[in-house]
Amino acid sequence: MDDFHADLSHFHADLGDFRADLGDFHADLSHFRADLDDFRADLSHFRADLGGFHADLGDFRADLDDFHADLSYFHADLSYFRADRSHFHADRSHFRTDRSHFRADRSHLRADRSHLRADRSHFHADRSHFRADLGGFRAEIIASRKRLATRIFVHSHEKEYPDLLHTQLTSAMRQFIKEHAGDNPERLLLGASRYPGIDVPFAVGQIAARRQVREKLPSWFADDRLAFPSGIAAEQCSSEQTARYKQRLISRGACLCDLSGGLGVDSLAFSGKARKVVYIEKRSDYCNVARHNFQALGAGNIEVWQGEAARLLHRLPEAGGIDVFYIDPSRRGEGNKRVFALCDCEPNLPELLPALLKRAPRVIAKLSPMADVRQTLELLPGISEVHVVSVRNDCKELLFVIGRPEAGRPLPVACINYTAEGKEEAFAFTLQQEKQLEITYASRVESYLYEPNVSLLKAGAFKSVTTLGVSKLHPHSHLYTSGRLVAAFPGRIFYAEETLPFNNALCKTLAQALPQANITVRNFPLTVEELRKKTGIKDGGDVYLFATTLQGEKKALIKCRKAPLPPSGKQ
Repeated sequence: MDDFHADLSHFHADLGDFRADLGDFHADLSHFRADLDDFRADLSHFRADLGGFHADLGDFRADLDDFHADLSYFHADLSYFRADRSHFHADRSHFRTDRSHFRADRSHLRADRSHLRADRSHFHADRSHFRADLGGFRAEIIASRKRLATRIFVHSHEKEYPDLLHTQLTSAMRQFIKEHAGDNPERLLLGASRYPGIDVPFAVGQIAARRQVREKLPSWFADDRLAFPSGIAAEQCSSEQTARYKQRLISRGACLCDLSGGLGVDSLAFSGKARKVVYIEKRSDYCNVARHNFQALGAGNIEVWQGEAARLLHRLPEAGGIDVFYIDPSRRGEGNKRVFALCDCEPNLPELLPALLKRAPRVIAKLSPMADVRQTLELLPGISEVHVVSVRNDCKELLFVIGRPEAGRPLPVACINYTAEGKEEAFAFTLQQEKQLEITYASRVESYLYEPNVSLLKAGAFKSVTTLGVSKLHPHSHLYTSGRLVAAFPGRIFYAEETLPFNNALCKTLAQALPQANITVRNFPLTVEELRKKTGIKDGGDVYLFATTLQGEKKALIKCRKAPLPPSGKQ
């Protein structure tokens, strides 16, 4: 019984193990079923991959067919290529042959071109010779015409005309001069036979002289009773404006001797204020014409003396007879060439001056506008006044009054400019004032810019002009500025719109904003032409551009416009 129970216990234990094994079996079975499902899934994927492989194999076979087809085409193209290469070699051979022919032709062309250039050079040389010959021929014709006209003119003037009023300047002659005032003088001379009863060379001389005096002697030009001895006399004479100014330099009722009479414009002006004028001229034809003109103009207080001034002085008393000598030395030497040295002029003023001062207390000398004022002061001792006279901003006369100045008296300088409108711009200073005056230079360009007229610049009134209320921009620039308008300034007045520092960057862009302007340079490293080329600015317009140097040596361009002045002339 005990064994039975033991066996039963073993049985139950075995049964438990069996059941455990059975559980493991069921678990293994589940895993097997899961593995079987995975196998089936893998088998499906394998079958799908096998389908893709068969498809790829079909594509490969198609590509292989295409490859075989391409290989056939390649073999065909290779055959064509080999044929083309044969053609290429043949063409290259032809090309080399053609190139040889081309090089030969080019050599021939170059040779022909060299021949052409040589022929062209010969042609240009021949054309130049032809033009030179033609020019020489024309010049010879013109010269011959001029020589013929001159011979006619000179031959007809070998005689003198002591009474022009009756023998030459008849009413018919004056009418002829008026009608032919604009004609060609040479044609008139060569066609003189067409005008019987008219002394054509005389008339031509009068027409030429009248053309020269039209602007500076308007009243003489308008008076057909007056005659002119030569074109040089008309060229060298004073203008009516400057002659009237010189009249101020003598006292009313004085007795004056004009040692260089010429056309007589100055003598006539002096006669309007002087008690008596003695006109001296070495050329007899000039004297004859002067007598006629003075008579026609009613200047009965002028005596005409013919001869050289230095030789006629003995006829004048050493004291008491003459109050003022006036002398305008001729600046023409032998062969009508211009001379510049004072001792080369006729008469020789430095040599003649002591004798003049023995006979008169004052000498008025008109010298070349090119003369240097300070150098003349050294050459001519005793100068008591200097007058610089300009017309339309062109220096015409330098007048030196010589006498017996008081010791220590400052030397006055008068600067006169007659504008195009007839207005007289005047400024006076002394050389001592100019030398001693200390000025302060402007630190910047203010509202107004001033450019002195040529009389001030010629006289050297660079510092003295600042007494008018303007400031100088730079010691050597000779331009001035102010914040308030100085309407009486003797020169051009501008409204300063802008001051531009000068540099390369400005030059490249300035013409875009300012395509046209009137350019003036004062103390500047470039000329007007160089500045126009550098900036591209054209000439003209109402804008004025001053290129100058400011304080601190700063280069600048000052853009301006002409300043409108008050009608009354007040500031």
